[in-house]
Amino acid sequence: MKSMLTNNQILIMFYVSYGCSYLDGAASWRVPWALQMLPGIFLGFMLFLLPESPRWLAKKDRWEEAHQVLANVHAKGDREAPFVLAELQDIREMCEFERAHADASYLELFKGNMIYRTHVGMFTQIWSQLTGKLITSYHVKQRLTSSRHERHDVVHHLRLRHGRSLW
Repeated sequence: MKSMLTNNQILIMFYVSYGCSYLDGAASWRVPWALQMLPGIFLGFMLFLLPESPRWLAKKDRWEEAHQVLANVHAKGDREAPFVLAELQDIREMCEFERAHADASYLELFKGNMIYRTHVGMFTQIWSQLTGKLITSYHVKQRLTSSRHERHDVVHHLRLRHGRSLW
């Protein structure tokens, strides 16, 4: 699902960027840049409508509020729903575990057997960036136009590329 949404977002920005390439001056890059900010600004304002996180409330020892938020989100306000009670118990156990291990530091990620897990996480991220998928997606228009393709060929290539990736 995430991959499909990402591909759709890239497809939309390709066509917006292509359309803005006909604009003169700085507007050809400022308009797409500004349009990318709009969803982030919208989401930033929508954050004020969200309830507090039950885990954050639990860490602040506001257990009744945490219980009510869980009930509202998962069981339409039913505080005795089995899933709500199980989730609340899970949060309690995690809070107790975190309090018991509060003296842990990030340096422990690089000691003992944890170094292997740390390396797996780091190199998974590194290699996902080094595969070149994002750079190809972001700069395909420039590469195609710089290789003397006509604008029609660029649009045709983008339609083929994203038509395949959406499925």
